[in-house]
Amino acid sequence: MKAQIKNQKSKVVLINVRKKRTLLLVCFPGATGIPSAHYSIALLFLFFSLPWGGGMLQGQNIAISTDGSPAETGVMLDIKEPTAKATTAAVQTFFQIKSFDADNSALKLRLGFKTDAAQANRYGFIDFPEYIAGVPTYLNLALQPSGGNVGIGTSTPSSKLTVGNAGAALNNWVPELLVSTPSGGHAGLAVQYAGTTEAYIYADPAGSYFGNYTNSDMYFLTNDVIRMTIKNGGNLGIGTTTPLAGLEVNATTAFTSSAVSLTGDAQAVTPSTTYIQLSSNNATSTSRTIVLANGTRVGQILILHGPAANACELQDSDAASNADLSGIWTVSADANMIITLLWNGTSWLELSRINN
Repeated sequence: MKAQIKNQKSKVVLINVRKKRTLLLVCFPGATGIPSAHYSIALLFLFFSLPWGGGMLQGQNIAISTDGSPAETGVMLDIKEPTAKATTAAVQTFFQIKSFDADNSALKLRLGFKTDAAQANRYGFIDFPEYIAGVPTYLNLALQPSGGNVGIGTSTPSSKLTVGNAGAALNNWVPELLVSTPSGGHAGLAVQYAGTTEAYIYADPAGSYFGNYTNSDMYFLTNDVIRMTIKNGGNLGIGTTTPLAGLEVNATTAFTSSAVSLTGDAQAVTPSTTYIQLSSNNATSTSRTIVLANGTRVGQILILHGPAANACELQDSDAASNADLSGIWTVSADANMIITLLWNGTSWLELSRINN
C-alpha cells in the first residue's frame, strides 16, 4: 500500500492498494483516530475495476455501480443501479454523507431518487434525517443560508425563492417569494386543510384573485382579530362574522368629503364625494343657487352641509339641478343645516333635512 497524494491542508489522501483498487479518503477536522490530525467525518469511496463490477475509474470520470458499467460521458461521479434491474421492484438509489451526533444518533445527508414498485411515482430528493433507534426524524435543510437566490424551475431566480418563471422586480421591489409563469394558465399559491378547506391567491391575464373553491367562509384579520367576513353565500360583514345582508357594517363609518365655495349664482356642484361642506360669499340665498350635476350611479347618497356664514339655496324641481325636494332648501348663516339626497338615475330625491 503506497500513498500517492497526501495534502494536509485539504485533508485528502489518495492511496493505491495493489493495482486493482483505488481508495479515496476525504477527511474533515474534528475527531480523533487518524494520525497527524483530528477529523470529524471521513468519506470513503472504494472503487473496484474488477470485471464483476463494484466501480470503475475512467480517467477523471468515476462510476459506482453493481454491474461495472462506466460513467456517462461528461459525468464526474456516476452512481447508478444496474441497467437490468426489474421494473416491477421499488428503486432507491442515493449518495449519502453520514456522521454521528453526540448522542450517537446517525445524521445522514442524502441525495438520490426513489420509485415505487409500479414505477408510477418517481422523484428525486434531498433530505437530512437523523436516525435514533432506526427511526428517522427529518431536520432542517438550508439552501444557500448565507445568501443568494434559489430557483425551482428556473436557472435565473430573481427572489430569495423563485418558483416557475424567473419573473422580475415588482415596482422596484423584489419579493422574498415569487411565483411566476411566462404565459398561459395562471401563477398562484394555495393552502389546504384536511382536503376540505382551502385558500388561494393567483394571477392570470384577466387579473388577480384571492379566494377559495370550497363552500367555506373567508375571514380577514388584523392583530389576530377578525375585521371582515365574506360568507360562503356572498354576504359581506365588517365588524361582524354573521352578516345577514349583502353588506352589514357594525362599526363607526365615515364618508368621503370635500368642500365647495359658492362664489356665483347657479354654480355647478359635482357630487364626487358623499359629503360636501358648503361656504358662500354672499348673504342673499337667491344669489348663490346650487346646480347639482347628475349622480355617478343609482343609489348614490349625497349629504350637503350648509355654510356657517352668508347664504345659499337648492331649488325644488329645478331641471338644471335635477333636484326633487319637498321644498326649496334655503340656508342663511346656519352651520347646522343639512340635507340628504339620493340619486335614482334621473334626479336627486330628498331623503331628509335637519336644522339642529
